[in-house]
Amino acid sequence: MEWEFIPYRLLLSVLISIALGQTIKFLMYEFHNLKWNFNILRSDGGTPSGHAATVSSLTTALLFETGLSLIFFTAFVFSLIIMRDACGVRLDVQKHAKLLNSLGKSKKYGKFRERVGHTRFQVAAGASIGVAVAIMVYIIGG
Repeated sequence: MEWEFIPYRLLLSVLISIALGQTIKFLMYEFHNLKWNFNILRSDGGTPSGHAATVSSLTTALLFETGLSLIFFTAFVFSLIIMRDACGVRLDVQKHAKLLNSLGKSKKYGKFRERVGHTRFQVAAGASIGVAVAIMVYIIGG
């Protein structure tokens, strides 16, 4: 299969966005807490939102690949749903987890994860990274 049939720039945009978003999250955590925690690289929650970076990069790349097509609009709608979920439902889950953990460790469930949601700023930061990366990949690789 020849490279011209594979949307490699789309894949490259998504992979760079994931890597860059999680690396920034790791460095911000290290700077704020003054300790290395490599689990942050695979964690949810925090700035920037890796989910938002990923889906916004994918959607922007699809815009470059297909124009204002049905597949672009489908990806756009799903991106909005994912980003809304990150700063809606998942943020509420995070708040509940903190409250439940403050009451004591559950014998049945243990300690609940407290880093699962995002603020609107964190989602916007992730989305900005994803869009910027996709634009750069398509302009540079153009």
